[in-house]
Amino acid sequence: MEETIGRISGFLMVASIIPYLFGVYTKRIVANPISWGIWTLVGFAFLVSSVSAGVSKDNLWPIIFGFVNPLLVSVLALWKGTAKKPEPFDWACATLGVLAITAWFFTKDEPTTVRFAMYIAVCADVCAGIPTARFLYGSPQMDRPLAWILFTTAWALALTILPEWTPEYVTIPLYMFTAGAVISYPVVRYRVVNRLSWREWF
Repeated sequence: MEETIGRISGFLMVASIIPYLFGVYTKRIVANPISWGIWTLVGFAFLVSSVSAGVSKDNLWPIIFGFVNPLLVSVLALWKGTAKKPEPFDWACATLGVLAITAWFFTKDEPTTVRFAMYIAVCADVCAGIPTARFLYGSPQMDRPLAWILFTTAWALALTILPEWTPEYVTIPLYMFTAGAVISYPVVRYRVVNRLSWREWF
């Protein structure tokens, strides 16, 4: 059962990136390059930290695509020219994110600091998410909900198959679920309040 849920979670992570990449390609979605660039680096940090912490293969699938997905978005957004121009606030978040990733690099190999490294990676991810959340709460029409809904659902499922509710296992999926819900909210609310067509959700 856990293996099936893990595969469904991984499938939803893969599925979540398809509408997002399509939106970026067709220029219906404006991606923040600071957020997606740092999310790529943090996704890699999460992946390495999770492997070091002994996360099971079933729980590892969404984490793998948590690295691959932002990498694809970053490349496509820069290629298609749909990346949002960074503001000073975005650069400040980027600086904090890079500092956090640097700190992670020097703590990831020590058995006594693996958990600390994971927390640092979460801090870096928060720094990456703030520019996108700030942008979408002000301009919810510049993104589409489907990808974020699938992303949030994938991590919700990952939470249901944790072998233990300890910081090593809970930190990443709980944070990812929360972050997905926070970012989804303004985009979903905008379409519900304005009763937009279902096409505006994709």
